[in-house]
Amino acid sequence: MGKRYQVTRKKLIEAARYWAGGDKKGQSVRIDQDVIDGLKMANAPQEVIDQALLHASADAPQDLEIDPRNWLSVTLFFSISTQWMISDSGQHIGIRYESLESSMNMCNINQRRRPAVFEDIRIMEGEALRILRENYVSAG
Repeated sequence: MGKRYQVTRKKLIEAARYWAGGDKKGQSVRIDQDVIDGLKMANAPQEVIDQALLHASADAPQDLEIDPRNWLSVTLFFSISTQWMISDSGQHIGIRYESLESSMNMCNINQRRRPAVFEDIRIMEGEALRILRENYVSAG
């Protein structure tokens, strides 16, 4: 694995942590009103919502610096943030890949770039799931 790939991968992971509400080291998850509203819209059980309210943070999210090489992948990842599969209990399962493909089509992403963008999205999805699941377990 080349050094450039390692740096790019690290920045993608940092972007996923940011999206999931974790700090740059992934040590914590910030729960804000958007998370609470999302849980309600997803019909999460009241006890899950109550736990999220207990852990809600008034901290404003920190700014995220996006490496220009990752711009397309990161903005696409953020744009499909409503396309996660969520279990009946409120736990994130993963991104709906059919929605990802539709988004790539709507954004007119070149066919040759799609495999690399898809891999970037999967890296970010994995990191986001790790943080979201940690938060789910700690909230329960």
